[in-house]
This record gives sequence, structure tokens and C-alpha cells, in this order.
Amino acid sequence: MEPEFEQILSSSLPDTEKLARAFLSILHQRHTQSQNEIELQKALGDDQALLKEQIKSETLKYSGEILAFCYYRVTGRKMKDV
Repeated sequence: MEPEFEQILSSSLPDTEKLARAFLSILHQRHTQSQNEIELQKALGDDQALLKEQIKSETLKYSGEILAFCYYRVTGRKMKDV
């Protein structure tokens, strides 16, 4: 795993904060990879692979929205406060 991820897990933050930050760390990493893949598929002109990556990217985005909603309901704070 990424050093940032390990730092989050070994921090003294409450478990709820660790979970949210660790999930976001992985989510951002995967989203960046997906965006790079989208650019590659555009350059290659592979419409089928491009569509697949666009769906993946939107799914990742939606996952973040679900996390933000649940985090707010559990903590009473918005994700940007993390």
C-alpha cells in the first residue's frame, strides 16, 4: 500500500477518521488512475474501453458521495472537515 495509507492507519486518529481518510486515499488514487486511462483511451480512439473507464470513474465518484453521506450521518460533520 501507499505510504500515505499506512500513515493514516498508524495515526492516533479515532477509527472513524482513519476509515474515512483511508477510503478517500484509495479512492483518490484509483480516480487518478482512471482519469489517466480515460485520456489514454481517447488518444487511442478506443471508444469501448473509453466508455468502460468513464463508467468506472463515475462509479468511483459516486462511492465518494456515499461515503460523504454516511460520514455526515455518523459524525455530523462534512467530509471536507476530515
